[in-house]
Order: sequence, then structure tokens, then C-alpha cells
Amino acid sequence: MKKKLMDFLSDIECDIASVFIFIMMIIVFVNAMARYIAGLDAAWSYEIVTSSFVLVSMFAAANVFKDDGHIGFEYIVERAHGKLRLVLEWIRNILCTIFFAIMIIYGFDMVASKIQIGLRSAVLLMPSWIIGLMIPLSGILCVIRYYQGYFKKKKAEKEKESEAK
Repeated sequence: MKKKLMDFLSDIECDIASVFIFIMMIIVFVNAMARYIAGLDAAWSYEIVTSSFVLVSMFAAANVFKDDGHIGFEYIVERAHGKLRLVLEWIRNILCTIFFAIMIIYGFDMVASKIQIGLRSAVLLMPSWIIGLMIPLSGILCVIRYYQGYFKKKKAEKEKESEAK
């Protein structure tokens, strides 16, 4: 049940990101053609594409953790052995968790301040907090995906050790 829920959430993340990438491609293409053919420039398209890019990049960052795809986090830890490796894993886990916690806390503070002052985007006059909400939400997703990938890797290591014996 738990695995199915995580797979379902992962699929939703990928589906949403795919839809927004498609929307971005269409808008950029149409805007480029309008500029080239008719000399028109749709300023609103920049806001939509930029906002969509934030959403896609945040979902992608969270999703890559699931499969242990952030190579920089593993480089040193993978080369260590024994107790040093365990210590480095815990340091990495703690530092990543602190980073995501800061991202979540300050992200929600940013959203609250944007709501409080009523900040809106320049062209579409869309509430700015909607775009800003991607930061703390992606922090939450990153924590979930980070530990999902970590425990998946630990389980695979234990299975590999038991097969070797």
C-alpha cells in the first residue's frame, strides 16, 4: 500500500511536470512565431513560462532524489568504508534535512509575506504567493523523496549483503 502511494505520487509529479513542459513549449513556440511573423510580443507568456519553469524544476529536483540521482551527495560517501561511511551518511542526511527545513520554513515565510502585502505579478496580476508556494512545497517533496531514495538504497544494500553470504 505504502509503495503504491509513493509510486502514485511520483507519477503525479512526473505527469504535472510533463504537462507544464508541454505548455511551456507551446507558449514559447507561439510567442516566437507571433514575434517573427507579426512583430507581436506577448509579455504574459514570459510570466507563465517562468512560473512553469519554477514548478517543473522543483518537481524534478524532488523526483531525482527518489532514484538517488543527485550525484554530488553520493560521491564522497560512496568512496568511504566502514564506520566512516556510516558517519558521512548521517552527516549528509542531517545536512540535507537542515537545508530542506530551511527551504520549507523560509519558503512559507516568503509566501505569508507575499499574501500579507498583496504582491501580484507584473503582467497577469496573479497573486505572487502562488508561484512562491512552489518553494516550500518542493522542500517537503524533496524531504519525502530524499528519504524514500535513502531507504530504498539501504534495503538494496542489505539484500545484496544477504545474497553474498
